[in-house]
Amino acid sequence: MIRRMMLFRVFLLTVAGFSQMPFLKAQRTALKPTSLQLNWQAYETTAFLHFSINTFTDKEWGDGKEDPQLFNPVQFDARQWVKALKHAGFKMAIILVNDHYRWDVAR
Repeated sequence: MIRRMMLFRVFLLTVAGFSQMPFLKAQRTALKPTSLQLNWQAYETTAFLHFSINTFTDKEWGDGKEDPQLFNPVQFDARQWVKALKHAGFKMAIILVNDHYRWDVAR
């Protein structure tokens, strides 16, 4: 326990010492976010949605042997998704329809 306390004190002194170095202070105050970064921060939250054959097989990973007929999103309602995301406070959504499960979405 004493050793942990000593190591923690050394750590704190090291951090405190570095924060007092003039070149670090100058660099820290010179860093300002760009207008693009500020605009991005205004979004606050972004939903990242994966939509693939596994959506219909209830598997986390596919093996490429799924029947392409399973991918038949006849009841897919993008407006419902967007409404739910807006209600939850999301300001942006990225939907990823991918085939990295060795399954070709365009079949």
